[in-house]
Amino acid sequence: KALFLRGYSRDVTLLAIGQGDEPSATPELTEAGVEIVFAPDLHLRRRSGGIEAVFADGRTLPFDTVYPAMGAEVRSQLAVSLGAEHVGEGYLKVDDHQRTSVSGLYGIGDVVTDLHQISVAFGHAAVAACNIHHSLPRHLA
Repeated sequence: KALFLRGYSRDVTLLAIGQGDEPSATPELTEAGVEIVFAPDLHLRRRSGGIEAVFADGRTLPFDTVYPAMGAEVRSQLAVSLGAEHVGEGYLKVDDHQRTSVSGLYGIGDVVTDLHQISVAFGHAAVAACNIHHSLPRHLA
């Protein structure tokens, strides 16, 4: 996400809030000029014109914008147990109509892509719903 945001701003800082070991910069992040700050006990607060990160030791760092990137766990186990084909990290393989390899089973949102955005899931849902509607038998009066 930091590399993605770097395309919109030359000043991007990755606030690593995980409780594990301090992360190290990857060559991609270093080349892109993304600063990494380890901050497992970080708190955010509003400040005039932006947001301020407050660290456990009392230090503060001002930001104009904060972009939360929470990540997501792919929960496609049920679909996979039904026989749906999947790709790396458990993402379901779907066609242009959001159909999986199992007849009548569709995949949308975070189970098919790592673009964890509500708008993406809504788009997938609209495509799947239209396809489902068109696949229903037509009843004439």
